[in-house]
Amino acid sequence: MCDKRTIKFLGNSSMFSIVSKMNNNIKIGYMYLVLGVLMFLGGLYITKSTSDFIDNALSAKGTVIELIQKDDSLYPVVSFMDETEKQHTFESNYGCSPACYKEQEQVTVLYSGGNVKAPVISGFMSLWLPSLLLLGIGISFIVVSLFQIKRLRGNIAQSVA
Repeated sequence: MCDKRTIKFLGNSSMFSIVSKMNNNIKIGYMYLVLGVLMFLGGLYITKSTSDFIDNALSAKGTVIELIQKDDSLYPVVSFMDETEKQHTFESNYGCSPACYKEQEQVTVLYSGGNVKAPVISGFMSLWLPSLLLLGIGISFIVVSLFQIKRLRGNIAQSVA
């Protein structure tokens, strides 16, 4: 099943034994299936919440006034005026490297009418990245676990016959 390079990579034989037991345990396959379904459902929930937020949000023009560096990413600080002409400033939850925005760049800001405390830049990363990550990881877990369960059920059927 594994060549010598894989065994050498895994290190001592006890580590290889643990990995081998995990790969040959159907309960682990079902556990990953459940995790995948939960992540997928979480992704659907976040997608629906984001869609509802976009449908009900107010829109305003904002300006990137500063880029703040955290770790290796640059996070935009945006200033905008709400519908009552009150000035608000916020730091985006999403940064990138290289910078996704430039200082003085105009952006569209979305916010809930009564809740200007949680504004979001209207962009792909800030709106859709969390749901797409959960959906993608969930689908990956589901597919891999289904193949694992099918493989192990085939081994069980062969050993019984």
